[in-house]
Amino acid sequence: MQAHEACALPIYSDTGLAGMTMPMLVIAGDRDAFIKGPETARRIRANVPKDDVRLLSGVRSPRHRPAGTIGEFIQ
Repeated sequence: MQAHEACALPIYSDTGLAGMTMPMLVIAGDRDAFIKGPETARRIRANVPKDDVRLLSGVRSPRHRPAGTIGEFIQ
């Protein structure tokens, strides 16, 4: 894992992602330049065994995450 210098977010390799055994919910916008939503969604889907990826169309940054989606995921 590396941290991006400008924002200190962790950046995991594909191998690192594949080693994550916990369920992972990712909600990203398809126009989000900060985390590169489509690329992040692709990498999570390809590498995380227990993924639930929601790529929101026409959204830059999903500030308001759907409470129902999160509630369903944690149950």
